[in-house]
Amino acid sequence: TSSLAWIKDISESGICLYTKHHPAVGEPIQVKLPPQKVGAGLREVYDGTVIRVQESGAGAAFGVAISLSVGTTMMKSA
Repeated sequence: TSSLAWIKDISESGICLYTKHHPAVGEPIQVKLPPQKVGAGLREVYDGTVIRVQESGAGAAFGVAISLSVGTTMMKSA
């Protein structure tokens, strides 16, 4: 399933985002960034695992922390 998300923070080790989708902790997840939002030389697709889900209340987006898979880098391969 695909779901819209708003990225709060992104680093070499993980991504923190908000979404209406409620993933389970431990669930593998793939984050795809729109090409027009990605800087030169950066990847558009990231694979990781959900490590935390924060609920903020009825109808609010869930805060989701994702640990990027080992070997995932922010830069595209040459």
